Amino acid sequence: MKSKLEETLELAKEAGYKQALRDSLKVVIAFLSVYQNDSGARVLLTEVGDAIARLEKEV
Repeated sequence: MKSKLEETLELAKEAGYKQALRDSLKVVIAFLSVYQNDSGARVLLTEVGDAIARLEKEV
């Protein structure tokens, strides 16, 4: 079963919005960084960071 993040990445890839999605994810990282002491935010930071890394390989 795919996570919402993986589904979003696939849709973005199909639609050709990788650059915009990558930029948006960087904004999410900046926002979550404020809450880095929260374990849930740390997990999300890791997932978003991984998503950006995958996008950067494709862009």
